[in-house]
Amino acid sequence: MKYIVALVALLFTVTSFADDAAPAVSARQALDAAEKNMNDRGLGKELFIESVTLKKDAAFSAEPAYWFIKWSHPIPATDPHKIEIGIKVRMDGTTTRLVKGRNEP
Repeated sequence: MKYIVALVALLFTVTSFADDAAPAVSARQALDAAEKNMNDRGLGKELFIESVTLKKDAAFSAEPAYWFIKWSHPIPATDPHKIEIGIKVRMDGTTTRLVKGRNEP
């Protein structure tokens, strides 16, 4: 039992140190990637960036931290039942469009 308690304490200690590390991609780099994405797609006159938020998922989640760049308003996605709300910038600099169902919160 004491080994389990020690292991749990160690995991929380390691997690707390990991949370203090600076992101591999800065907010400025994430913003630049999002603006490039908007301009490459010809959306610069239609949209603006409303917010830039660093998202850190739970300690035991498989998804690492990423920047969430939120558009000023949703735009239609490729799937007519969905809308694009922004872009995800991963810590390796790659980007992914963030879409959700039209009726999702």
